[in-house]
Amino acid sequence: MIADGPQAAVVSAWRSPGDVFACLRGEWKLLRRLDGRGWMQGTATFSDGADGNLAYHERGRVRLDAQEFKAERKYVFAARAAGFAVYFAETPLRLFHEVKLTLANGTLTGQASHLCAADLYRSRYAFLPDGRFTIEHEVSGPKKSYLLSTMFAR
Repeated sequence: MIADGPQAAVVSAWRSPGDVFACLRGEWKLLRRLDGRGWMQGTATFSDGADGNLAYHERGRVRLDAQEFKAERKYVFAARAAGFAVYFAETPLRLFHEVKLTLANGTLTGQASHLCAADLYRSRYAFLPDGRFTIEHEVSGPKKSYLLSTMFAR
């Protein structure tokens, strides 16, 4: 079902992998969970960056091991024909992973992986018919082992 009102354009855009990138612009509420051990609540903003890229900046409060603190993270998203690439916001940019999106049952999904030393990051993206999207990072290796799940909504 396609929504009426301000969200209609966003929901319609998820139907095409090439449209997702443009629809990310703006501010999103985020809720992140870390294997039942902690959470983060805050905002993520996609704003116009250099060379047609989107600058991603998340800010919020994290609760982990009974402590609460502020946190933030930055990435750079670059458009691809059927998805996007995600870079660490460093100089020079360093590739985190590239995501190719496919459509199934009204949801666009994509997967990617990244090796950080001996730890493997497996990432899954899902752009849902209701206009929300999720990112999961499953990390496994000798130094890290956890599942990070984030829900984004307007």
